[in-house]
Amino acid sequence: MLETELELKRLEWTRGFEEYLRSPPKGRPIAREDTIAYYRNLFKRHLEGRKLSRQLVEEVSESSNQWLRVVFKALRQLPLYSGRD
Repeated sequence: MLETELELKRLEWTRGFEEYLRSPPKGRPIAREDTIAYYRNLFKRHLEGRKLSRQLVEEVSESSNQWLRVVFKALRQLPLYSGRD
């Protein structure tokens, strides 16, 4: 199920994702513009346009850049909270 569900989606940075980072339902909001810019840059270099797959999950989890893992985790949590008040 994981493979078929995940392989259908290509990753892209959206305004909704950026707003989620700025005010997540749980955790710390990211208020600094330079932090958002750094996360956006990481996303564009490593994730933008790629298919969400088991291989990508393994790549990110093995990455030495902890902030890439933070961005990816937030991206995966977004659908859980979208549509909730």
